[in-house]
Amino acid sequence: MNRHLATAIDDLSKVPNINNGGCGISAYVILKYLKKHAPELYTKSSVVYSYRTEEEDEWMNNQMFINKQVTTFADSCSHVLVRVKRSYYDSGGRQWKPSGKIHIVPAAPDGDFGLHMLKMAINMANWASYFERRNCHGISKRLGLRLSELNYPPLEEEYPN
Repeated sequence: MNRHLATAIDDLSKVPNINNGGCGISAYVILKYLKKHAPELYTKSSVVYSYRTEEEDEWMNNQMFINKQVTTFADSCSHVLVRVKRSYYDSGGRQWKPSGKIHIVPAAPDGDFGLHMLKMAINMANWASYFERRNCHGISKRLGLRLSELNYPPLEEEYPN
């Protein structure tokens, strides 16, 4: 595994409940980290959306979004992974073999469409609430990434008295 990919996954694997509502954020962070530190890997990476059988509506909506059809927003799914070359990873560093219906969206071509779609899904869709989005502050600081484009609440000290 590439050292930059390993660095991002190692950091994310320590975040509580990252794979319970934060898997999309995790994939976004991994891709952004690769784009900054290993652009040659970033261009060979994709976002993988995995859907359960009962998520037919979400699958169809995202299919239309990918094809630039009627819908104007990206939706959630069961689990989001990152594919780097031929391997699939989540924030736990586990290699997955996606099952069921999936979408594989390249991260880099077409003006970073894969990152754009993922950011939109993160900011608009219903994700499991076990992941505390305030953890994005620490992720951003530790990995040196600007993540302010993602919707997450400010830290308590950011509120004026």
